[in-house]
Amino acid sequence: MNVKANGVPTWVTGLAALIGLFSVVAGTAIMADPTIMDIDDSVVGRQWGGRNVGLGIALIAAVAFRDARAYMAAFAAGLFRDIGDFAGALDDGASPIVPIVFLVVGVIAIGAIFQAGGLTAKPAWVTDNIR
Repeated sequence: MNVKANGVPTWVTGLAALIGLFSVVAGTAIMADPTIMDIDDSVVGRQWGGRNVGLGIALIAAVAFRDARAYMAAFAAGLFRDIGDFAGALDDGASPIVPIVFLVVGVIAIGAIFQAGGLTAKPAWVTDNIR
């Protein structure tokens, strides 16, 4: 099965699949037991887990649909998650390094899709049906 999307570099596809799978697994585990991440408030922990599952599913769907626009939407949503995580880290006095890393990676991935012509490329599933 070819998972390469038109207008999306191969490394972005791999990154999206990796982050997507990690987000689903970690988010599901934290929704089941928020104490895994040393989160004091179980409601906040479950909310954190749920949003990560949702964004993970969006990234996995982008890979499955092979559509650059789906990648852009999923990575853009992730950027706003990371902005919130960054602000939360500053409020809590925690280290903002992890959200900064994810912000930088997200911006680079979006930039790579733009550079590869992802917004003008036909989705791979459309071009597969034309052949």
